[in-house]
Amino acid sequence: FKLPEGVKYVAGDHLSVRPLNSIDSVMRFARIYKDELLEAAAVAGDCPFNAADNEDAMLAWQLQQPFSIKTTEDGETFDANLVFETPATLGEALQTSIDLTLHVSQVADYIGLIKGLITKEMPGWDNDKQKLRKRLLQLHNMVFEDSKQTRESSVNKILSEFPTILDFLETFGPLLCTETKQGEDKKEALLPLADILSVLPRLNARSYSISSSPNDDPSIVSITVGVVNVKTSAGVFIKGVCSNYLARIQPNEDFVSCGIRTSSFRGPPKLSSPVIMVGAGTGLAPMMGFLADRALELESCVDTDKAGKCLLYFGCRNTDDHIYNSTITKWNKSNVLEPNIAFSRKPSTPKTYVQDLIEQDSKNVCQLLLQPETC
Repeated sequence: FKLPEGVKYVAGDHLSVRPLNSIDSVMRFARIYKDELLEAAAVAGDCPFNAADNEDAMLAWQLQQPFSIKTTEDGETFDANLVFETPATLGEALQTSIDLTLHVSQVADYIGLIKGLITKEMPGWDNDKQKLRKRLLQLHNMVFEDSKQTRESSVNKILSEFPTILDFLETFGPLLCTETKQGEDKKEALLPLADILSVLPRLNARSYSISSSPNDDPSIVSITVGVVNVKTSAGVFIKGVCSNYLARIQPNEDFVSCGIRTSSFRGPPKLSSPVIMVGAGTGLAPMMGFLADRALELESCVDTDKAGKCLLYFGCRNTDDHIYNSTITKWNKSNVLEPNIAFSRKPSTPKTYVQDLIEQDSKNVCQLLLQPETC
């Protein structure tokens, strides 16, 4: 990333990145509440699209319309307590401000809230809605009535099936998010759009270790990110919010909201200090900044023989995951470091981890650790 003028950092600091939810996630949310959103678009009267012809276009249009949420207490009306300021558009709020991921700490609160909505059966519920209600009551029992020993396992099972609020509402939306007759003249969703927006948490920034050195180029900062795309034990795909956001960024086109966060993690105070670096995967990131500083200092050093020894122990699965391979090879040739790479999944090679390499090199490691200036 190219930094704004005047922004400074030191190797070992962190870059705090404010991610955006994907447009796909925003549209998934809109489709869950399509009845309410399409009705609002129809009432507005100036939507250029027709739901019968292009439902998604009508939803996309409604997502761009400003709205606010009011709440009433003791006869007084005021703005609802939300994680975003209103008036705003729903599309902007969902993309920039609302965390759609379900977290362990939220499961009990959400299940408890929904249990209160479905305690009584509503007239007109068909068999499908009855089945969804029964399933929700089962989830409630898993969270609140299981023993302490099994409760944590139950919550993890729920998160495996519903890693995001989108997964949860797509399953139970026909019961919770569509209009239900609740009296002679009252017909609305059990969990209206305004209610769910009032409880969803803020989308927070993510911090990444900086993997560059300002001594190389003070206007550029880099981070090392593994893009998260995994499948849960229940077979549901999870996409990391920030890592996939960063993967979608177009170079020289997109701006990223980020900032420098200072850290107490620092490299060796002087070139003569021996150093032992241990990392795995993207844990190599801050080491790269320290090593870049060391390489630059060695280039300008008259007596390189006084430089302390630098051992790097780094683990990855196979050669395809060996990030910064060419840079580390170059630094090895110029005596910046001595690399020790452990491959845990390399074909035709014994499974090896970082601790195995350290044990094999224990004599060398111990000699460095006994030196008072070793970092």
